[in-house]
Amino acid sequence: MSGTQRTKAPCATCGHLYTVGAGLTKHQNNCLDRQIRERSNQDALQRAYDEIDNRKKQLYELRRTTGVEGRLPAFRDEGSRSWENEDFTGLGMDTSEERDAGSLGMDYEGLLDSNDTGLPPNHIRTRYHPRTSLPDKIEDLDGPSAPKQQPETPSIESYAPFATLADFIFAERMVKMCASSEDINFILRNLHNGTLAKVTFQNAAQMRKTVDKASSIYEKFTEKKFTIPYTNSRGSTVDLQFSVWIKDGMQWLKDLVTDPLLRDHWDWHAKKKTLVLDGKECGEIITDPLTAEAAWDFESGLDKGTTDVALHLIAYSDKSNAARFNNMPIWPLCLRPASLPKSLANRNSAFAGNTMIALFPKMDPPAGENEDKNWPTTMRKVYHKALEIALEPFKEASKSGTWTYCGDGTLRRVFPSFLIINQDLLEQYLASLSRGNNALHGCPRCHVPRAQLYDLSGEWDLRSQDNMQAVVQKANQLLSEGRTGESEALLKSTGIYLVENAYWGISRCDVHDALSFDILHSIWLGIWGKHLWPLLRGCLSADGISELTYRLKTAPSFPNLLRVPALDTVEFSDGRKYFSILQQIIPFAVDLIPRNQYPLLQVIRILADITMIASFHMQLSSRIDWGEECVKKFGELIKTLCESGLYNADVFNFPKMHQLSHLFHDIRRKGTSDFLHCILGENFHQGLKLAYSTSNKRDATQQIVRNEERIELMSRIRFRIESFKSAFGTDESSQPDLEEDETEADNGLEEDPSIMDNRMPRYAMPRLPLIGIETKKGVDTLLIQQQRGYFSSALGIRCFEQFHRMVLAFINRTYEDIVQNDHGAQVNSRLGQTGSTDRHQGAYFPASLPIIPFRAIKHSFYSKDDGNECQELIRCNPLCFGSIRFDTVLIQTMDGLRPARLHLVFESSHHGLYWQLALVTYFTAYPASATDGIVGMRRYQEEMKGEIISLHSIVRLCMNSRLAFLPLRITS
Repeated sequence: MSGTQRTKAPCATCGHLYTVGAGLTKHQNNCLDRQIRERSNQDALQRAYDEIDNRKKQLYELRRTTGVEGRLPAFRDEGSRSWENEDFTGLGMDTSEERDAGSLGMDYEGLLDSNDTGLPPNHIRTRYHPRTSLPDKIEDLDGPSAPKQQPETPSIESYAPFATLADFIFAERMVKMCASSEDINFILRNLHNGTLAKVTFQNAAQMRKTVDKASSIYEKFTEKKFTIPYTNSRGSTVDLQFSVWIKDGMQWLKDLVTDPLLRDHWDWHAKKKTLVLDGKECGEIITDPLTAEAAWDFESGLDKGTTDVALHLIAYSDKSNAARFNNMPIWPLCLRPASLPKSLANRNSAFAGNTMIALFPKMDPPAGENEDKNWPTTMRKVYHKALEIALEPFKEASKSGTWTYCGDGTLRRVFPSFLIINQDLLEQYLASLSRGNNALHGCPRCHVPRAQLYDLSGEWDLRSQDNMQAVVQKANQLLSEGRTGESEALLKSTGIYLVENAYWGISRCDVHDALSFDILHSIWLGIWGKHLWPLLRGCLSADGISELTYRLKTAPSFPNLLRVPALDTVEFSDGRKYFSILQQIIPFAVDLIPRNQYPLLQVIRILADITMIASFHMQLSSRIDWGEECVKKFGELIKTLCESGLYNADVFNFPKMHQLSHLFHDIRRKGTSDFLHCILGENFHQGLKLAYSTSNKRDATQQIVRNEERIELMSRIRFRIESFKSAFGTDESSQPDLEEDETEADNGLEEDPSIMDNRMPRYAMPRLPLIGIETKKGVDTLLIQQQRGYFSSALGIRCFEQFHRMVLAFINRTYEDIVQNDHGAQVNSRLGQTGSTDRHQGAYFPASLPIIPFRAIKHSFYSKDDGNECQELIRCNPLCFGSIRFDTVLIQTMDGLRPARLHLVFESSHHGLYWQLALVTYFTAYPASATDGIVGMRRYQEEMKGEIISLHSIVRLCMNSRLAFLPLRITS
């Protein structure tokens, strides 16, 4: 290369290097202008936020004083094709009162009239711990949502130190994929052909250098080595060498607490919430760990005032193999803050989410010592020594707190607390020093005798940290006095090993109370997958298994349930597949097993109910009571099975059966099950396994922790970028697309064109479902009536016989109601009409009516669980991912909720308005039978007569199962 190399200088504003005399001056001017525009935009944005908040308050005050409440649309204007806010009153289908009664259990019209106490009739009252002296907070369920504080806006260069946003996006993806240098270089060479010119990386080394340089300012993993003495089976004592990779967990926590972007997300104090509907208290509700008993009890031990705060943590630790045919263990210790919303905390490898702070060593016995009786004690010594090293930074802070200026500028004394520990039962044995399955009292939580594990009605003394410490101290004293036999007898009778527990060094932490029920391992993979499911399969003949496989394979799709295509040949290790079978198995198996095994079906049905209740995201005290009654009934049915002689008690006498007795106690103590189970932690292993698969296998551990450092950096930058987008109104992540059923996605087929989004305000009547996936135009009602159907594979159906007449009758009747109600003048004015339509000009009864059929609905509804907005895809399609999908839905009628099958979803224009309608056939319930009581469901007969409905009367999807010997069954 000829010529003199030109010097480079940094920009005074952003620090980027530019060649002197070749663009530096121009860039500096542009950079300065951009800074000025950014500040101006921030000021304008703040003024806009203030104006919006003022308007919300004015609108709410108007509604409160006048009782006027806006309604959502029943139709849309043909001219503008935009949704108008209109009143549903007079439609004769589903008034706002009925919809609210169905979704939240309250009378919408009478809300403001019953306000005698000055409080909204429908609200959640939050009462803080008395030591804080904070006033109660009232959340009005019908009023405007609380105005959000403007978040701390990150710099426009939020992707620094990367040169461009494209560089960050590229590096983020490569790090998460654990891409090799060869792959990165291949992609970059192709990118620089001009496809993505904004990526400036030239090769993998440059990208990794940028990532590692940026991550160097944060806490890194270091290797800590230690030795444990071990006396082998030959009586020789050797020192075993181990190493644990850790990073300072307390520093990680301080980084979160001091981050300004998180300042509005922290929940600093324990509280109790009470739900009030129609002015009546429905009881206390639990939505997260800070609304449960354990956090309240912890708060009682802090000084009065709001300066001292507890920062509750959720710990996860579990071992898995790095690869399927590899015995290298991957054993992480992960933490996530329970004091942050679950939308932040319950995410893996994300900023403020589930984060690895330690990687434990391999703890296999030396060669030839697998049967050595001393090894279990030694293994627990190794585990707790590694855990002690990882928890060392928390010890002093848990005792006296650490003074920290938080992200909001307030000085607080923070006390870290290990409130919840997520582990499978085997790891719980290690954490609690329990002797495990064969111990006289092996439960890590209580002193249940080994022979009584199946007795769910028994009440056993709970273990506590103080009691177990006293036992270990007493055993050590006996041992020092030479009374070895007495020491061992004491430990055996208590069911623990003679080891110092690492959690004992954390103040205000009781490991036995922190250990939590895990629905994944205890129910899905344990009670159901390993025990009850094999018992049920054992009741089936070979033909019965084949028939059951066919029924499950052809079962209708439903959200969150996986399709099970090969029941008779595949052994499942996936908890979600076991869960999917549990939710569907009862109606499919009832006619395939002998009648004397029906009590087993009842046991399975109650277990499915327990799973459902435990999965609620908002737990009322009445729901927890209901769950405890189900556990009690489950235990009684187990005893009945044993007493009848069908099964021996030993079949049900296993540790995970007993764990069920702790389920709802844990929910009362520590919060809802999505904070207690191991599902999030188990998914964390996938990233570690991917990092191992791309390592050189020699120093794999070092490469795994280095990859975690890179991922944590990427998550921090990603959070800055998303916060920047949110602050400037460009964040699209707040309205996520509705995910497809995993059943459908697993088929590898692409979806049809995307469906229009349908957002709705919280605690108001949902908007009409928006319909998408258009089939074809140019179809009319008369043609469909003549061929008795629309889809070519589903013609000649009886419910289409009077289709044209039914559509016109429904539209005309509804239109007359609209014209006659209080909004009739508005309708006539918008449509250019001065009075009622002349029936004799054919306006009411045209010869045919053009329609546009659709194959899917994107439907909004309110969850019966917590009242929050949900969305789901409802299909009306003869061929969807290889399955027939004429879905069953619940319809709100004047007589209450009724199940119905969709036959056609369509949009039509008449009287100058657009109508979104569906043709359905209802189901009528049969009289209850003895079999219905066993399976916990009702039989329904599908009617042959069709009926036209408005889409807004659809409440939500309804799961059904068709059997050869019974009419359609709808789950209760």
